[in-house]
Amino acid sequence: MRQPNIGITKLAADFGCAENTNVVVASEDCLKYTMPGAGSSYSFRVKNYRIRRLADITFTDNSFQATGVLLHGIFVNIGDLALENVSLDTEGLKFLTEFKPEPDFEKAKQIDLQLATGIEKDGFLYRRALYAKDNTTYVLRSIAYNGSFYRAVQNIAYNELAFDKRKDVIVAFRIVRRDADGSVTILWKQLTRNNSPKVKRNLKATETKVKKTDFTAIKK
Repeated sequence: MRQPNIGITKLAADFGCAENTNVVVASEDCLKYTMPGAGSSYSFRVKNYRIRRLADITFTDNSFQATGVLLHGIFVNIGDLALENVSLDTEGLKFLTEFKPEPDFEKAKQIDLQLATGIEKDGFLYRRALYAKDNTTYVLRSIAYNGSFYRAVQNIAYNELAFDKRKDVIVAFRIVRRDADGSVTILWKQLTRNNSPKVKRNLKATETKVKKTDFTAIKK
């Protein structure tokens, strides 16, 4: 019987199929992956594929990245450790478990800039993106803040985050298979799941484009 907090997910190689959610790319590679995010972006919060800005993890350029909007995604490489042996007390998780969500948007941006470069603590590096390596276990803390991110369809604006489960989760995962096309399959285990705070931004209801101040990821 499948356990509710354990899953196995294939993350498709990024062929540029999901760069624009308003455009359908009809290439042979893209037609294989009709799910949201073209199969390269996944949400552990909803346990399904999502578009990049609503995902916890995106696999692109052989790296794991946190691409979600209004989201703090913190990856750490804890080495070649069996997934069943990973717990909140595992070495390398202290920074993740003690990290305090920041509801102030301006302060959150500053933290995100630090995470883009990387924060070293107790011999571990914590970043918004890390290269995908075999025989390696990663842990991700993904804090999807509640707030507003307005989009528009036929000139009707809506808050896209209102249709998402905004949670604070910690997930351990590792690659268990690589395919010839560059896709990877990961086995994952959710360690915690909590509510997340709300972040307020001074955006107009008609504003639909992502600002440069939105959280971004840089791989390493």
